[in-house]
Amino acid sequence: MRIGRGILRLTVRILIIVVLLGIHGNVRAATLIVPDDYPTIQSAIDAASPGDTILVRPGTYFENLTLNKSVILTAEFFDSADPTHNTTMVDGGLSSLVDTIVIPSGVSPMPTIRGLVIRNGGDGIHSNSEFIAEYNYLLQALGDTIDYGQGSGGINRHNVYFAAGDDAIDLDNMDRPLLIEYNRLMYSSDDGIETRLQDTTAPPQPITITIQNNEIIGSDEDGLQFVDYNQPNDTNRRFIVTRNLIANSRFAGIGLMPNQITIEDYSGADIVEAIRVYNNTLYGNDYGISGGDNLVAFNNIIANSTTKGVWRVQGQAGSNSVVAYSLFYNNGLDADQSALGAGNLFGQNPLFASPPNPGPDGLWGTVDDDFSGLVLGAGSPAIDAGVTQYIANSGEVV
Repeated sequence: MRIGRGILRLTVRILIIVVLLGIHGNVRAATLIVPDDYPTIQSAIDAASPGDTILVRPGTYFENLTLNKSVILTAEFFDSADPTHNTTMVDGGLSSLVDTIVIPSGVSPMPTIRGLVIRNGGDGIHSNSEFIAEYNYLLQALGDTIDYGQGSGGINRHNVYFAAGDDAIDLDNMDRPLLIEYNRLMYSSDDGIETRLQDTTAPPQPITITIQNNEIIGSDEDGLQFVDYNQPNDTNRRFIVTRNLIANSRFAGIGLMPNQITIEDYSGADIVEAIRVYNNTLYGNDYGISGGDNLVAFNNIIANSTTKGVWRVQGQAGSNSVVAYSLFYNNGLDADQSALGAGNLFGQNPLFASPPNPGPDGLWGTVDDDFSGLVLGAGSPAIDAGVTQYIANSGEVV
């Protein structure tokens, strides 16, 4: 009898385990297909569970989406090498009052938006949660093509931005880390990337926003703009700007503005947040870099600036700003009111592989304008002329 009871207990335990495994096995991420399973993208989002994938077939979907779940929203097909060839479009309409895609606060873990054409609307994407945006083509938003608000951050990579009504990427009240890389930001009506440094929403601990390996072309104001809110305190935001090409900005390649002013006037603000600018090419802007109290720039090429290469990169007495180990060529004036460190080269042709060209359509201001030739050709004096790291005035190793 004891043996029989032992076998019975063992059998019951096995059955319980089998049932639990069956239940667990049924809780799997699902793939919801639009329009096969759901007629609209929003209806698929509403029906989805966190972790699901919403796969959208080619076509144009006239919708304004609320992405309030941690899902992967992806086109069925997309061109990872050139997102301008993507064939699944979300069109938010021509009203500036409604954004094309909204991600509200509290969505976690990060949702993903992948492989879409995102067009029109007030903002293309407006987010208050961290998210991943990759391989998208964002164009012709009436406001910003992506607006990061408080609570937002994440990863922004391999996207193409074209003809934003305001900024291609707007960073507002940032309190989460953000990586912006391998994007092409072209012909924004205002700035390529605008960053506002509000003190009322400053993160309690330092966060890093990294901007690397991007092309920022033809901005109607600044390529990168940092806007100070006239606070004397550091707002715990740190910026790494590296390996970018910033070209043909109507005003500054990198501009620093005071007192919440967003219209570039070359104030060259003494912003105290740490901005580290290295291994970039600044080409054909009116000013290369304007301003900084804690801006360390080295290993950059600053060429063909109409007016000035660097301006007011010095800050107040005892500041940490410096420009070092950089090559200046064919600028109206290479440097003015700026702290110049060691290793700078002046008047030496960087020997780019080829100049910019307007692409096969022969028209400037279009998405196929080609700036890929602005890389160093053989024999360039800039090759191996930089440093692997730089020690700032504060002793920080950059």
